[in-house]
Amino acid sequence: MPPVSRGRNGKKRKDGNGTAARSQMVSGRESASFGQLRSLLGAREHKEAVRDQFEKRAPSYDSYTVWNHDKRLIAETLRPVRALRSDAMCLDLGGGTGRLAERGRRIAGHWVVADLSFHMLRAVSEGIPLVEADGERLPFQPDTFDLIVECSMLQYADRDRVLSEAGRLLRADGTLTIAEKVLGDYEGVGAEWCIEVARLRNPLKHDVPTTPLFASLLRGHGYSVESSVELRRIYRQSIEEWISRAGTVPAKHQRRLRELINDPPPEVEETGFRVDGDYMHIPISWAVISAERAVQRPKPSLVVSIIPTRLVDDRLHIYVQERRAPVVREPDYFGSLEFPQGRIERGENFADAAKRELLEESGLRIRRPIRIANISTTRHTGGVTIEAVQPNQVVITHGRLNYLSLVFIVETSGKGAPTGAIDNRGRWVRREELSALVTGKQVYPLNQPMFEFVLANADSIERQLQADSGHR
Repeated sequence: MPPVSRGRNGKKRKDGNGTAARSQMVSGRESASFGQLRSLLGAREHKEAVRDQFEKRAPSYDSYTVWNHDKRLIAETLRPVRALRSDAMCLDLGGGTGRLAERGRRIAGHWVVADLSFHMLRAVSEGIPLVEADGERLPFQPDTFDLIVECSMLQYADRDRVLSEAGRLLRADGTLTIAEKVLGDYEGVGAEWCIEVARLRNPLKHDVPTTPLFASLLRGHGYSVESSVELRRIYRQSIEEWISRAGTVPAKHQRRLRELINDPPPEVEETGFRVDGDYMHIPISWAVISAERAVQRPKPSLVVSIIPTRLVDDRLHIYVQERRAPVVREPDYFGSLEFPQGRIERGENFADAAKRELLEESGLRIRRPIRIANISTTRHTGGVTIEAVQPNQVVITHGRLNYLSLVFIVETSGKGAPTGAIDNRGRWVRREELSALVTGKQVYPLNQPMFEFVLANADSIERQLQADSGHR
């Protein structure tokens, strides 16, 4: 067994009267709800009762827990793993014996299993890091994981705290996948039967909810729900194992459970529930929901980038310059290779912005756009100004730079002497020189795709300039 790290709540405990008292209080409640029991015991005692229960169930957990062998459920829960990098960090939260982590690591990522119960973690496969910790307060740094998965864990915990903690641990655009039992086909009297059965078997759990509840909880905590599926399964289980639940169900609750399964209401039988000798076939529905951590990105600044071109001796030349401003805000990019560009000012249309920026930074004037670009067409109707723009390219940056740039390749006129306050060291280069220049010098990130675009389309740009020059 791999070494187990103790989390923030992973202190060693003393067995004794505390465990016995908790067990007596739990068993003494007649069909108590999660909220009633947590209120009665207190949050800390409730967690200890959950831990005690799982440490009692641990030796036989994998053998009688049917979802552990449900390949469809596991595959659906691990679906986001296939989109991960091989070095992604993944957490199996409340992972118990590590069934999800064991399957997940065969696909992608480095996996960690965190669980409240030390005895459950002892069954995890070798080579997977283990952490004994409370899912509501985990001992990891923020922005640690690309993926967090959990199956049947939220039913034991404060859901709001767990979802908040998962959001703290996920990296930007990281994914949380939850798999939880829901009412599914159980409605009306059938739903009441299902909830009573669940309370009798384990009053430490929340009442069985509906799928929309989980989706609402996720959105309430700032997650963006990417996919949601409700799986309807029918599990064949030994009645004795199901009723006793590894000896954790009190005798009086077992008697009531026998009554409920031997004489179910018609609404339950309609779902496909039936008893077959010593076994029963019980429909269980699972909600499997994947959600991304919604990151509020800064609103990108709208800019216009101009790629000046001209023919010299019937050959294509491109105007480039060095980034000399803003030095204070972006010092790391000072001197980077770029094209003339700038923000669109209030009340300015794209055509005017492109002309102004090009003239300010290079002393050049736009003769006409190249290829399919149409810088701007503006009209006014019914008090609305409509501007249609057809750029050669659109480039968006996020992170350290937040820009949305409309890119125009233009044929220019003028000598190219800067008229602005800053000398951008602009110069004309032959198309053959541009590739070497880009390779040997730092390029401003916003302009990297633009240089690549020009190099890829140089022949086409040159031919259009040549064809049009014959008409002048």
